Amino acid sequence: MLSRRDALLLSALVADLAPSPCTGTVPVAWTSPVPQATFGVQIYDDVTAQRLTLQAIEAGFRSFFTSPEAGNQLGFARAIRESGVPRDQLFLAGSLLCDDADGFRSARRKTAAALEASMADLNQGGVCSLDLLMLERPARSASAIRGQWLALQEGQQAAGATLLGVANFDLSEVDVVCSASAGKGASPCVNQLPLSLGVRMDHAGLVRAHAARGVAVQSWGPLGGPDGRIPRPALAEAEAIGRSLRGADCASGHGRSACAVLLRWVIQQGAGFVVHSRVKSHLREDLEALEFELSPEQMQRLTRAAGI
Repeated sequence: MLSRRDALLLSALVADLAPSPCTGTVPVAWTSPVPQATFGVQIYDDVTAQRLTLQAIEAGFRSFFTSPEAGNQLGFARAIRESGVPRDQLFLAGSLLCDDADGFRSARRKTAAALEASMADLNQGGVCSLDLLMLERPARSASAIRGQWLALQEGQQAAGATLLGVANFDLSEVDVVCSASAGKGASPCVNQLPLSLGVRMDHAGLVRAHAARGVAVQSWGPLGGPDGRIPRPALAEAEAIGRSLRGADCASGHGRSACAVLLRWVIQQGAGFVVHSRVKSHLREDLEALEFELSPEQMQRLTRAAGI
């Protein structure tokens, strides 16, 4: 079985061989208004979802993201109920799949149906409310996006959600939602995007542009983006920085893992992150990203090493 480091190195090697996309129990920490560190349930059966969610809770996570696309919201909900952690100590986010609509009415209807089906599974497992309700992806037109958002607002109370958000929306699509929200109910508080050192973009500029709209950014795939690929020089730099974080900066005296350093880079860009692992020790490493800070010079070294 590959170690976590070897898996990242292998991903980096594959990335080097592929065309560049540019050329062809820890307290919940907050990046307002969403937690900095979230465990994201992936695609597997209900039994696995229940086991891995409980493991994430044991590792210290208190913020979770669940999607109907994973097909295991019942198992996730059972884990939340079984954990015994008081509901007010958890932050639960859920998304809805309703992006295949062409017009306002169709999108509104499909979003409402998706919410009903999702909450039925969660309720059956023992979860009666979400803290954050999100659209997984934008619909096909501005009109359809407005239909999605209206249905989300209409279903907010039924889901018990205090916050609404989006995922995978570009800025023009975020603007559609913000416009639809003006004086008409809840506006989006967060956009979940593949922000990482493995994705070439103006990370700081993207976070600033969202902040100007009152929207936070939460990174999915923070350890390499959609393909899980961190450039090898950036991974080597993260390892070197991690080894240097000893003494007062690290109670264990053994430095920080490369993954913790990479996740800390995301946090200091002004974003939270959503991670997943089947290994408890890896999850604990990820939470270490909340325990230290990188210097401006270390942040710059990582950015340069990634070729950004």
